[in-house]
Amino acid sequence: MKKKGYNVLGIVLALLLVFVVACVHSARDLRRLSRDSKTLAKLELGYVNSSLNEAMNDIRQIVFDLSIPVRHLVDIDRTGGVVNLARGILSDNPDMCGCGLVFFPSYVETHPNCQDIGLIRDGDEIKNLTITREGFEGSEWYDIPLNQRRDVWTDPYMSKVYGISVCTFSHPIINGKDELAGVFLIDFPSDWMKQKIGERRIYSDAEFVLLNADGKVVLSSDGSLGMPDERHNFIYRGAVGSRGAEMIISVPYRTIYADFIRDAIVTAFIGLMIVLLMLFIFFGILRGERSRQKAETESRLMEKEMNIAHDIQMGMVPARFPDRPDVKIFAKMVPAKEIGGDFYDFFIRDEKLYFCIGDVSGKGVPASLLMAMSRIMFRTLGDRESNPRIIVSSMHSRIRELGGRNMFVTFFAGVLDLPTGTLRYCNAGHNPPAIVEDGRCGFLHVKPNTPLGFLREYSYTMEDTTIRAGRTLFLYTDGVTEAMDRNQVLFGEDRMKEALEACGSTDPEVLTEKTCEAVGRFVSGAPQSDDLTILAIRYIPQQETVLLEKTIILENDRKEIARLGGFIEEFAAGAGMDRKVQLDINLAVEEVATNCVLYSYPEGSRGTVEVTARKTPERYVFIIKDTGKPFDPTAAPEADLKRNSHERRKGGLGIFLVRKVMDTINYEYSGRYNILTMTRNHSATV
Repeated sequence: MKKKGYNVLGIVLALLLVFVVACVHSARDLRRLSRDSKTLAKLELGYVNSSLNEAMNDIRQIVFDLSIPVRHLVDIDRTGGVVNLARGILSDNPDMCGCGLVFFPSYVETHPNCQDIGLIRDGDEIKNLTITREGFEGSEWYDIPLNQRRDVWTDPYMSKVYGISVCTFSHPIINGKDELAGVFLIDFPSDWMKQKIGERRIYSDAEFVLLNADGKVVLSSDGSLGMPDERHNFIYRGAVGSRGAEMIISVPYRTIYADFIRDAIVTAFIGLMIVLLMLFIFFGILRGERSRQKAETESRLMEKEMNIAHDIQMGMVPARFPDRPDVKIFAKMVPAKEIGGDFYDFFIRDEKLYFCIGDVSGKGVPASLLMAMSRIMFRTLGDRESNPRIIVSSMHSRIRELGGRNMFVTFFAGVLDLPTGTLRYCNAGHNPPAIVEDGRCGFLHVKPNTPLGFLREYSYTMEDTTIRAGRTLFLYTDGVTEAMDRNQVLFGEDRMKEALEACGSTDPEVLTEKTCEAVGRFVSGAPQSDDLTILAIRYIPQQETVLLEKTIILENDRKEIARLGGFIEEFAAGAGMDRKVQLDINLAVEEVATNCVLYSYPEGSRGTVEVTARKTPERYVFIIKDTGKPFDPTAAPEADLKRNSHERRKGGLGIFLVRKVMDTINYEYSGRYNILTMTRNHSATV
């Protein structure tokens, strides 16, 4: 009994301890909750202030830019020209509901040619507005520019013209003689400002109320124009904008304290667990041992899963390199952690080498996911597009659509035409590739551009150059140049250049491995700070012996197509071509040449199509050239033969036929020529 009494006393004391701990914890959470609520409200006000100021400054800048030509038109009494300017600004800014130029009476007396101008938006149309001057005096947008010679943003007011609440930005127009001529104004629906205020809410049911400098409610997120009830809401006030306005944010107490109640329940539960641990210490120790074993098991499982993720990620980048005489490739990727954000890719389509290298901001799972999607996007776009600028621009748009914050990709994409050595490339904020040749190392000239996903709108630039025989392109991520030793010193471009020149070779594998060794010696065991990735490409152009060559030049006239059959037949006889091969080739060449004759040149213009046929020891080569409008037939999607004819998209059958008949097909726009090269191996069968 005595032992049992001690146990009961222990339970009571333990419960009392839990109650005290819970009260202290709850009081601390209540203070933290109040502090955090104020911090969140302050952050929201800062965001609203920034959002409003940014939007208002954009409008102010538009008006300032327009005020110069408006003032010039006023100086020369050609105010009719302002109509085009006003119409243009309304067309370019769908948020605006009206725009106009109103002259002051004193100025009109000395300049009778000046007429008021007004335009309003009516649905999708922009209409002229006949301006009546009744009620102008006393309006902020009219009086302040007239009396103080400065621009002004008005508070929201009910407009008789639009029948809705609007706010106006007006700017005084002063002519070249420093005479106050009138006011240029732009109207916005108040809903536009309401949208700017309520774009982001940390609390979903928070409400905003905007008071002007006189303390009057001029705008509210719920449209009531009333003050929030302080008995049921947490209230925070703060200045916003630049005209003495005040913003009130109200959050219902039930929303704030919902988290507090949930935390209190969690705290009570934790306290109960403490009591149980105190009463059953032996079982607690045993449970702790089991938990330790479970944690070790989970750790081993996590390590195994991370290793699997590493293997999957490494499996996404090509590890096998093409066995071709005209190009040699080698690549290496060393993540700083189990999974990283670096990637590279390459593939050959239509005798063009498509390649890229990229570095995703950040580390871990988010970076690896964006890396995987970027690589998939490059491969998908490259399957149907040969212009690296379009590939990069499309990837940028899609990454922006993902909506992730603080996530972007530095990226370099290139398309190397293997028959000619022409390299077209587009850079997106990545390191410029190095060029290694004859023991020397330089860097490819690139326009830096901006990383993928970094800015909302950006126009990327494509560049091109010719890769000479024996040159090696050395692409790398900043894990090479920004590798650090124990003293936080960077490896840098100069050391990388020295390492490449010291190799004494242009072999991609040698350059890659020797550079990695140089980086390893430099860091001298310091922890790897970033992913390290290298992609090296050596171009080796091939020269073939021409055994037979014939050329025919066709006018862009439908009648000229009939000459092709005789031309192919004459070439086939001289080349000793098999009859079936001749028929296949005749179909493919006639398909391409006919399209060039009929569609390359604008209707009514004259031009030519040149067809050259060659026989080399290994294959037949057919080159079709014209100076018509640029068009890449290899980028056109092939016809889906699984669909019925009425369901299938028009076009695509021709290129499908050519791909089936020929072994390779390659398009290049060089100078002013469209050049399509098709080859058929002597031993090929269809």
